[in-house]
Amino acid sequence: MPAEVDNQAVTLAPLTRSQLMIWTGQKLQSDEPLYNMALAFRIHGDIDPDLFQRAFDALVARCDALRTTFVTIKDIPKQRFHEHYRYQVEYVDLSSSADVETTLQNWLKAHAQAEFDLGHCLYESTLIKIAAKEFVWFFNQHHLTTDAWSTSLIYKNVQEFYTLAKAGQLDQADYLPEYASYVEFEAAQRDTKAMRRARKFWQEQLQEPAQPSRFYRPVPRQRRGETHRIQCDIGVTRSERLKSLATEPKFRSITTDLSRFQIFATTLFAWLYRINSHRVLTLGTPSHNRGTSAHKNTVGLFIELYPLRIVVDDDETFMSLHEKVAIATRYLLMHAPPGASGFELHRAYDVILNYITASFGKFDGLAMDSEWVHADYGDRNHLLRMQVEDFDHLDEFRVFFDVNIDVFVGNERSCPGEHFVRTLDAFLDNADQRLSTVDLLSAEQHAELSTGFSPRKPAAPPTTTVIERFEQQVSRTPDAVAVADRDMSSEAAADGQYRSTLTYADLHHRVLGLSLRLQDRFNLCPGARVAILLPRCPGAIASILAVMRCGASYIPIDPEYPAERISFLLTDADTELVITDTSLQDKLAVLQGNRPGGQLPTLLLDGPQDQHPATEVEEAKNGRPDVQPDDCAYVIYTSGSTGKPKGVEVTHRGLSNYIAWAATRYTNDQILTWPLFTSLSFDLTITSVFVPLTTGGKLLVYPESRHDHDILIRRVVADNLVDVIKLTPAHLSLLQAMDLSASRLRSIIVGGEDFKTDLARSMHHYFGGNIALFNEYGPTEATVACMIHRYRPTIDCGASVPIGRAIDNAKVYVLNAHRQLQPQGVIGELYIGGVGVARGYLNRPALTQERFIDNPFCAGEKMYRSGDLAYVNADGTLT
Repeated sequence: MPAEVDNQAVTLAPLTRSQLMIWTGQKLQSDEPLYNMALAFRIHGDIDPDLFQRAFDALVARCDALRTTFVTIKDIPKQRFHEHYRYQVEYVDLSSSADVETTLQNWLKAHAQAEFDLGHCLYESTLIKIAAKEFVWFFNQHHLTTDAWSTSLIYKNVQEFYTLAKAGQLDQADYLPEYASYVEFEAAQRDTKAMRRARKFWQEQLQEPAQPSRFYRPVPRQRRGETHRIQCDIGVTRSERLKSLATEPKFRSITTDLSRFQIFATTLFAWLYRINSHRVLTLGTPSHNRGTSAHKNTVGLFIELYPLRIVVDDDETFMSLHEKVAIATRYLLMHAPPGASGFELHRAYDVILNYITASFGKFDGLAMDSEWVHADYGDRNHLLRMQVEDFDHLDEFRVFFDVNIDVFVGNERSCPGEHFVRTLDAFLDNADQRLSTVDLLSAEQHAELSTGFSPRKPAAPPTTTVIERFEQQVSRTPDAVAVADRDMSSEAAADGQYRSTLTYADLHHRVLGLSLRLQDRFNLCPGARVAILLPRCPGAIASILAVMRCGASYIPIDPEYPAERISFLLTDADTELVITDTSLQDKLAVLQGNRPGGQLPTLLLDGPQDQHPATEVEEAKNGRPDVQPDDCAYVIYTSGSTGKPKGVEVTHRGLSNYIAWAATRYTNDQILTWPLFTSLSFDLTITSVFVPLTTGGKLLVYPESRHDHDILIRRVVADNLVDVIKLTPAHLSLLQAMDLSASRLRSIIVGGEDFKTDLARSMHHYFGGNIALFNEYGPTEATVACMIHRYRPTIDCGASVPIGRAIDNAKVYVLNAHRQLQPQGVIGELYIGGVGVARGYLNRPALTQERFIDNPFCAGEKMYRSGDLAYVNADGTLT
């Protein structure tokens, strides 16, 4: 900087509390201009550069804050007040530029980002000519030696001194109070009664830690200090309404500025609550610390940031919130003696509200417009800074949001301003409105989000049932292998032997014969429920298809379930019969020993077979009962981890839609082999059973074995006999220690749990990138899955892989507690609509009514309340 400094005639002084915090922050981010305070004063008239230099010299001579540098002595920072100090104001002429305004703005931005050496001059003062009679005074000062109030004092004195110099009376210029006196004053406060009372107050105030703010995406741990400034258009009308509101008795405080500040603070708190629902909210906001006339006329850093904290109630309104803000503000000011701030208070907030009022006035009688030039940097721990400017009492407030670029990405950066304005409008329209009901969305956003993220060109819902699709496949590939039973003996492990295989024609013949037995011997009719208590085996697959062909619904029951659960399922489902085998016959008899109504009819799959003439079986092909789309296809019971297990009734429409979509998405018209190694009672298994059997693929059955399930999963992959596998993230993690470089697998479908990105990344690496990883989301109540996302290794960098977008004919909504659509990035509860929504819970009408509700976005439809939390990403996917 063009400054001449005498380093001999100096006075050393300690740093104030605010200076120490800023000095520390600057040292931690030494290569970023975090604390530059730059203003451009556009003066409409002629300015004499020589007179301006004399005026600035006079100010420097009379203001010790402009003669201050910093030095470290034995690791302790000190400030040096120099007795002799001269600064040469730079003169720049841009008036001949082809595009003066663009050139000026580029110049201002570049110089606002200048990095100051704390050991040297801490400001830049430049006079810029942009036209014959139009100048810009650019003044950029490091926050260590100034604040917004001081900037106003500097402008006021320079323009007054300019006028005096013009009149030849500069020797009459007054001296300003010294900042060195304030440093001594603050030091004297450190052990006063007021200071002890303040420390006690803040310790009690911060006992309950506030949650870190969350905006429109998870906050990354590693952040830069770079920020992006967005101007929020409040407008004249809105500004006038706010000013008028601040004069009403219910909103009026001890000063006009404080009244307006509290309305802005209330609105900011309301927006923060609306997007993250945290009960304890904290803002950092400054106290100006200028309690005496001398301090009000001293240039230097006086302000200290304090946490303004409130606790929001569930039924909070703007009015009740404002009352809390007013009380909290009063207590803050009562406990903010000079020097009371500190690092522990600084860590209590990550959002800043800075309300700045300044009256600059004319410059030597010439009209002047002021502009704050943002340096695009800030403390990386301050995720968002809202700056409200009321300069020269203009008609409207200028509101800016400075957002950390690592926290707000892409179009998210405009969201704070847009949502703040809608929150403010709600406040101005009705102060008694509850915060939780504030609508942050525009009409266009409502229209977009209310579509439920369904595909833009979804396939029409299929008109055929899964059993019809299977029989169509039988006609196309009767001789292809449909089901193979893997031989798990050690001798067969290496060469891939099968205990048995069934072609499509063979399997169909077994299904037809079994369906005749069910109809003839048990009089099984559409609408009945049949329990299938079988291990994984080809017979279990035939039983499922046979029950569905009769128009009945099947209830898969894992033989490995505890006896109490099996008994409960048989009783709760009110099944008409049980299909099992002789190995489980005795167990079933014991389980039903005390069953009300006696034991259920039982069909032993490996027992004596009813003999049906070949002609009768052949005729059965055309004797399939008429099944309606909304008839129940199967009932799967939830785990019951949160209470009594619930039987979910899934319709033929939902099942057929999911299988048709999955067949298209996962097979890509290829004939694939799928393993069956998970329990038939797990709805994740639905995909592995029906997709291959409706696309000509092969279902490779891995029967129960003496090995635990973890070993079985590794065995399935090590056999290298399948093309696609579906499993949970926990099971997928078991593959990380395996050599997968030559694996036949080309697709892995993951579901049932949160799929962490770290796991996806490592699996993609282990497969050498030659693998498609699909994250499939959907509760049992939405028919296996309603959302899908293919992992993108170069894009998906969050903690979890997104759950993606809705499948064909599904709709998903992210709603708040009042079932309002949540904006992009804001967490809400996931609701699911579309054809995949189940009929409800078997024999649980009250719970069905609670969880399966009318869809307000699609008349005549139901949607399921999942209880899961999600948010919409910027690219339209969900996480």
